[in-house]
Amino acid sequence: MCFKIGWIVGPLSFLSLFCFANPPEEPLLDKDEKTQLTFWLRTGHREAVGNLFESHISLKESGFELTDVAVQFISNYIGLQKIFFKDIFLTQQGGLILNELEYRRALSEMSTYLDHSVTLLKGDPLFYMDLSDPNYRDRRRSVVGVLSQLSESNLKVIQAFHQTFSQGEQAKTEGAYENLFFEKLTAINQGHLLSTSEKLLLIQVYGRLFLNNYDEKRSQDTTYKPWRVVGEDVSVGQMLTVAYQKQKFGVTQNRHEAAGVCRDIASALGKISQKLGFSDVYVVDYTTIYELSRHATTVMTDIDNANVIHKINYDVLQSSKNLEGALALDQGEEDIALSYGLSKPYGRTIARLASSFYLFNIEAVAGDPSEIDPLADPILNSMGVRLSPEANEDVHLQLTLGQDGIAQYAAVAAALSYAPSDYFPGQTGIALGIRDRLESDADIGYLFFHIDQQAIVPLYQIKKAHEFQWISGFRVDGLTSLNGDAGINIQSEIDVRSGLAYEAQYLGGDLRLEHRAQAHFKPGLENIASLEPAILWDSVMYQSEMSYRVPWFSDFEKKEEEIVFFSKSDLIQNELGLRGRFQSGFEIDHFRLSSYIQGPMIGEFPIYFPASRKRFGSRLMVMVDPWRWYLDGSYSPKIDDFSVASGVEADF
Repeated sequence: MCFKIGWIVGPLSFLSLFCFANPPEEPLLDKDEKTQLTFWLRTGHREAVGNLFESHISLKESGFELTDVAVQFISNYIGLQKIFFKDIFLTQQGGLILNELEYRRALSEMSTYLDHSVTLLKGDPLFYMDLSDPNYRDRRRSVVGVLSQLSESNLKVIQAFHQTFSQGEQAKTEGAYENLFFEKLTAINQGHLLSTSEKLLLIQVYGRLFLNNYDEKRSQDTTYKPWRVVGEDVSVGQMLTVAYQKQKFGVTQNRHEAAGVCRDIASALGKISQKLGFSDVYVVDYTTIYELSRHATTVMTDIDNANVIHKINYDVLQSSKNLEGALALDQGEEDIALSYGLSKPYGRTIARLASSFYLFNIEAVAGDPSEIDPLADPILNSMGVRLSPEANEDVHLQLTLGQDGIAQYAAVAAALSYAPSDYFPGQTGIALGIRDRLESDADIGYLFFHIDQQAIVPLYQIKKAHEFQWISGFRVDGLTSLNGDAGINIQSEIDVRSGLAYEAQYLGGDLRLEHRAQAHFKPGLENIASLEPAILWDSVMYQSEMSYRVPWFSDFEKKEEEIVFFSKSDLIQNELGLRGRFQSGFEIDHFRLSSYIQGPMIGEFPIYFPASRKRFGSRLMVMVDPWRWYLDGSYSPKIDDFSVASGVEADF
C-alpha cells in the first residue's frame, strides 16, 4: 500500500508561484512528526492528519515560518483537507510517499488557498509581485499573519466556493457543469449553510472569477464599448468551464478563450443570486461617464429585509437601506444615467426607471417632470427662475438649481412651447448644465435636449360639455457630456404613448372632469446578454382630475374671490403590478394646500420603484407673483422615513 494525495482545482491560482523545479531533498516528515502522524492514524483522526500536512508541511516547505497562532488556527479548521485533496491512503509504516508531480500540485493548492483568501476576502494582492524581488520572501511570510485573521465566516465562503466550483471535475459538458453547479448552490441554500452576508461574499467571489476571464475580444471596439457588440450570450456553464480549465490546465479547451463581458457576468451573478435565495434579481443597465457607454450590474433585494437592496458590480458590493425610488439604483461616481433598465438575468427588459438626474433636467427644460413619472417623489430641493418676453410667453429661459442627496445640479435652459391649443401641441428645449457629485470629484458638464410632440384627434363631442379624444405622442430626450473623454457620444431616451382622453364640464364650467389612459412603449431588449432588441411595453398610466370652483367673499375687502377644490389620481400598471397616488386639496388666493397617499395596490415592488411603499404627504405652495414657494413633507411607516423637500420658482 502507499500513502497517496489526490488533487482538485482551486480558485484563481497562480500555479507557478510556490512550485519548484525539483522536490526538496529533505524528508517531508521528521521522526517526531512521523510518530505523531502514526498515533493520529491509529486513533482515526484523519482530519487531524490532513490539518498536519496542510498547515505544517506544505507551508514549511514553501518557505513560511509558522507562528503558534497560525498553526493553532489552521489546525482548528476541521475538514480543511477535504477542500484541497480527494483522498488519503496510508502505508503500514505510516510513511508518506509523494512523487514530484504530486508534490508540485500540493504546493500549488496551498498557494491557491492563500491567494484566494487574501486577494478576494481581504483585498490584499500579496501575490502580484516579481519573484526576483529581494523582499519577496518576507512578503510571503506575511501571508500567514493575514491567513490567521480570517474569520470562520470567511472560511465557510471558501469551502462553499470549492464545493460549487469543483463540480467541473466530473462535468463532461458546459451544460452539465452548469446543472451540477446550480444543484450544489441550491443544496447550500436549502441547507442554510451560509448567512445572507456570506452568500453576498460568495457572489462577489464568482464576480471576481468571471472578471479575471473577461472577454476582451468580444468587446472589440474599445475597453469601454462592449455594449455595441451584439452576438450570442455566454452561459454560466461556459464561463465556469473557461475558468475551471484555465485553473487546471493553464489554457481553455473549449471554443471560448475567455468568457463574458459585463452583461453576461451580471446575468450569471443574477442566476447565482436566485439560487441562493435572493428575490427581485435583475440586471441593471445604465450609462457611464466613460464615453457615455452602457454598463450592466446586478441588483437584488435582501433576503432578510425587503427595504435593503444590494448592487454588485463584478466583485464590488454596494448596499442601500430605506432609500425609496430610482435614487436607490445609483451606481456611484461613474453613473450619469438618465434611466435604469431592469432586465431578467439572460432575459428581457421589464421596465425603465427615470433617474433623479433625468427628472431634474426635465424640470429645468419643460418645467413639469410628472410626464416622465407622475409617481416620482419630489426629492429635489430646487430653485428656478424663468424669464419670458411679454409678447410670447411660450418662449422662455430658465435657471434651475437642485440637489437630491447624491449630487448637486445647475442648468440654464431655453425652451419653446408651440400650438398649445391646436391638434399638434409640442415643446422643445435645450439645457447646459453641471452635475457635481457630493462625495467624489466626478463632476461633469453636459448638454441636454428635449423634444415632446403630441397629436390630439377629436373623436366624439356631446353638446360641447363632453369630449372624447385620441391622444398620441412621442418624447425624445438626450444628453451628451462636455468632458473630454465622452467625445460626441449621446445617450437618449425615447417614449411613445397612445391612448384615450375624456373631458367634461358641468355647472357652467365650474366643475371640470378629465380622464386619460395611455399605454407607454420604449426601446428594450429581448435578451440582455445577447442584446436582442425589442419594444418594451413599459406601463399603462391612468390619470383623472377634478376641480370645482366655489365663490368666496373676503371679510376684509368684501370682494368676491373663489376657492378651487381639486383632486387627482395617478395609477401606473406594469408587469409587476399596480401602484397609485391619490391627492386632494384646495387653492385660495395665494395659497395652495394638498395632501396625498401613495403606494402599491396590487403586487409587490422592489423599493427602487417610486411609490413602492405606502407614504403619506402634504405640499404647501405660496404664490406671490412672480414667485412660487413650495414645501413638501412626507412619511412612510414601512421604512420609517420622514423627508422634506422645498423649492422656489419665479417667472419674469
